[in-house]
Amino acid sequence: MTIIILATTLCSCSNAPEYSEIEERFRQLVEDSYEINRIFFGEGLETYPRVSDPRNSTSVLEKKETDGSGNEITRKIWYYYTLDKDFTVLAFRDSYVKPFTYVLQLKGRSTPEKVAELFPLINEEQSSDDFYKLIYESEEDGIFCYTIPYSEYEYDFYYSAIDPEDYDYVTFDNEYKSISSIKEAAAKVYSAEYLNSIYGSAFTGISSAEGFETLAPRYIEYTDDYGSTLLMKSNTTKPLVSEKRIFLFDTAEIVRKSNANFVTIRIDSYLESTPENILTVKLTMIKENGQWFLDSGTY
Repeated sequence: MTIIILATTLCSCSNAPEYSEIEERFRQLVEDSYEINRIFFGEGLETYPRVSDPRNSTSVLEKKETDGSGNEITRKIWYYYTLDKDFTVLAFRDSYVKPFTYVLQLKGRSTPEKVAELFPLINEEQSSDDFYKLIYESEEDGIFCYTIPYSEYEYDFYYSAIDPEDYDYVTFDNEYKSISSIKEAAAKVYSAEYLNSIYGSAFTGISSAEGFETLAPRYIEYTDDYGSTLLMKSNTTKPLVSEKRIFLFDTAEIVRKSNANFVTIRIDSYLESTPENILTVKLTMIKENGQWFLDSGTY
């Protein structure tokens, strides 16, 4: 019996390929895995910033005034706050046929010269005589508003109030536009068994035995009110991998346990930020339908 087991073991080992036979495929798989790792474990696919169109939150200010004939009239002013990250800038107008006027709101009084330094004229057609005027002041609240030349930054995409709060839209120009497209790319790198082990957290979520959701999926396909199905990424999931692991292919060697359809490769590696810290790791590959695939993560 001992002789039979030994013979079987020797036969299994002899069936394992030489590293040189799979080296090119191994190198390519590792290189391609970085993109897949980023999708599942890193920052993930690029999404649109979580901003809403400020014009959708326009408010109306009503002010009672008396005209030249002594009649009381109601003057309306439409206004909203822009998305400026550095200053408090408001846009307002008193008629839909007029363009918006922009004003800088400050806490404390300033001078036209100082305001002009913050917001210089945008083009030669503009005149400083048309801007930097104090049009509102409240000594009690310490608020002072000056007209300024201003051009709002236009985002490529604005979120609506009904969009899922915990998910952001993957940019429309991204090559991955659906869950199936992600799976297709991942299947070119990793084995089916390995991918099945991570698809739950990536696409369906993980629930407890009682049926309560404990981990939401990282990616979902969301159908909006117009019937369009779009790919979204969770904005609450934190990346598990922050940098690439670099592999020193010259140190790679096939070790036990390995056979004709499964190999274990021992190889030195390091993280990009700390190349001096060499770590020896083991990666596995499996042959499926006559082709080798990674069967373990490269992060």
